[in-house]
Order: sequence, then C-alpha cells, then structure tokens
Amino acid sequence: MYTCPNQKIFYNVERTTLSEQIMLEISIREMNQNFSRYLQAVEAGEEVIITRRGKPTAKLVAISELKKLTEKQRAARARSRKRMMRGYHLGGERIKREDIYERQTDYD
Repeated sequence: MYTCPNQKIFYNVERTTLSEQIMLEISIREMNQNFSRYLQAVEAGEEVIITRRGKPTAKLVAISELKKLTEKQRAARARSRKRMMRGYHLGGERIKREDIYERQTDYD
C-alpha cells in the first residue's frame, strides 16, 4: 500500500527504485480504477509505470516546462523547415495523373 503526499491510499502498487528516483508500478486495471489519484501523484513528482500482465507498457510522467531554444537552435530549425518545404529530388521522372489513369485502362 502506498500513501500519496495528499494522504490518499493506493492499493496493489509496487514501488521500483531506478537511479534514485521512486516510481510506482501499477496494472492497467488499477490505473483505470484510480486514474485521478495517480494523476495527483504524478503532479506531486512521482513517475508511474503502467503494466500489462506484469510487463511495463507505459510511463506516466509530469510535463516539464518547455525549453526555450537558443538562437543557433532556432536558425537550425528554420533551415530544416525551409528544406523540408522544398522537398528532396529523388531522381526519376515525374508522373502525371493522366498517365496513371491511362496505364490503368491499358490493363482492362
């Protein structure tokens, strides 16, 4: 049994310690039945591992603040977006829609 900082009780919970961080390990059924309680635990800084048939399936963690990008990172992102918008030429011929439909009728 585990008590959250706000004194709510959790049943069928296994505690796992990984690199000085305590995680709760619970089944999907337990998560479904007590979702709001586990959400409060995550907000309080806990990490919750959700298991299916004893195997870890998902991890519920709090969202940290968004990192602000440096000027160099913003410039790299802008270059990447610009390049993606242009696309990459992979060689070969451009196929027109009319040609595709023309080929389909040849086989009929």
